[in-house]
Amino acid sequence: MSSRPRFELNPTKVLILAGPASLEDLASVEALLCRHPGCSAVPFRTSLLESLTDLSELSETLIPECRSDELARTWKRILRIELGAGLLRAISKVLSRMPGNTLIVRSPGLSGLEQYASFFPGIRVILAVSESRNMASAEELAIRMRSRGHPVLVLGVEAFRKHESAATQVFDFANLAPHEVENGA
Repeated sequence: MSSRPRFELNPTKVLILAGPASLEDLASVEALLCRHPGCSAVPFRTSLLESLTDLSELSETLIPECRSDELARTWKRILRIELGAGLLRAISKVLSRMPGNTLIVRSPGLSGLEQYASFFPGIRVILAVSESRNMASAEELAIRMRSRGHPVLVLGVEAFRKHESAATQVFDFANLAPHEVENGA
């Protein structure tokens, strides 16, 4: 048996904020979430997805030769989860206001979002949609991700701005207690 602890006491959680919304709309939802003391935005210069593509290629080279395709897929899945967990621990220690809590990762657009799940299996995704014409593509992606067990909230930014209860809905989805939000919500 390994002496390495199997589970962290306070594992870092990731909340992906993405979608076909303007950068301004994504920033306003991110700002709301970051009013919660347990949330920290991750300021990537480029999309985290680009870095995950590099990690994905690395994970392909590290897979030992296996006798079966199923075993190779299992090794690949475990390696990606471990690489993702290590990345989150490092980011949390360096950038988070409260290491071990929730990191907000903003990612414009919809393409490639399903790849996040292979590195961060417990992710929650908020798909922010600025215009109703983009709602169908966001809903389609949400259905695919939900079918794989990932919680997804599709958030119409116009409705979010008009309804006071929308902020509570976002905090509930992210499992953040609204009463702990700084400056009220």
